[in-house]
Order: sequence, then structure tokens, then C-alpha cells
Amino acid sequence: MVAFRSATLVSRFSESRLIDVDCEFQAASISCITSGATEEARLIFAAILGELRPVSGEVLVDGLSAPDAAPRTRRQLTLVPGGAPLLGHMTTIEHVRYLGILAGCRPRVSEVVEALRMCEVPDRLHHALADRLSLLHRLLVWLATHRMRKSAIFLLEDPAAGLISKQSGLLAELIKENCGPRQTCIVTSRDSEFAHRIANRSFRISRQRLE
Repeated sequence: MVAFRSATLVSRFSESRLIDVDCEFQAASISCITSGATEEARLIFAAILGELRPVSGEVLVDGLSAPDAAPRTRRQLTLVPGGAPLLGHMTTIEHVRYLGILAGCRPRVSEVVEALRMCEVPDRLHHALADRLSLLHRLLVWLATHRMRKSAIFLLEDPAAGLISKQSGLLAELIKENCGPRQTCIVTSRDSEFAHRIANRSFRISRQRLE
């Protein structure tokens, strides 16, 4: 579980801030934060990762202060940055396997292939260079990475940006299928339709507050 207790978050690199954030992100739920400003939503993820200490209040991950829990959190977390970038010098299979190794597991190629297939990444793309994939397929590769790593926390930064409605609908359904009962999934989005499709808990950022 991730909990914000009256936390005020201030960016070190811009004027973005969130005031008095007080909420919990539970396991077995998909929470979506809608915001017109990507930078403000990013503060939530930076705080969970322990990269940004709150000016006041606290951020807890499994009952521990997020900065203190950071080494463990990073092994148990998959973060999909905006645009879903991948390591271009690796094939799709190599990329997923490499991120699995970083999380402390050593998946067999057959396990990686199964995860990719469960996330509807076509077989013809399994040996393609990862950065040559379309945006939708890059997102699905990240989803397969989360599935294979069995991440306790899954964070996605505005994944619907750049997708047409049919693609974002498919992505929403696959995310819901691949987030299990012990996993916490938090999505940021500027697309309210996507938020409605995916979330069982919804938040929005307005006037520097999470509501």
C-alpha cells in the first residue's frame, strides 16, 4: 500500500507543487490521476520512488517512509515513463529479460515469450529492436515486463497520450487483466475517457491539490 499523509510536494526543477495530499493507493486497485499538467502528476511518482521528500507530511510505502523504503521499492516497482521508451540496442525479448534481471529474477526466454503473448505483443516483434516498435507495442512490452516481474507497484505516466481511441481501449483492458490482487497500479492521464475506462478509483489534480 502507498499512503500520502498531508504531504506537500514541491518540485526541485520547476514551480510545480501539490499541497496537503492525503490519500491511499491500495493493492488490488487501479487508481487514475487526471491532470492537465504532467509535471504535477509526476510529483506523485517521484515521491513514491523516494526521489522527492515532502516539504511537510509524509509518504509511506508498505508502512515505511518512501525515502527509507526506496531501495526495496525500486526492485518491486515498474515505472513506465511517458512515451514508453525502450533500450534501442536490445530486442524485445532481451529488453524484458534485462529488466527482469535488474529486479532480481532470472526469467527463462520461454517465460518472457509467454508474458509478451499474454500482453498481445505479436510473435513477429519478439526479436525486433525494441525502439523500432510503435507506441502501442512499446507500452505492451512494458506491461509484459510488469507481468513477468510480478511488480508490487505499477506506475504508468500518461500512457494513453498519442494513442487513438481503439488502441487506448485495448491498453486499458490489458492493464486491468494484468494487475493482480496484490499489486498497486497508479496511472496518470490527461485523457478523462481513458481514466473512466481503466480506473476503479479516480483522482484529479486541481489548483495544486489532489481531489
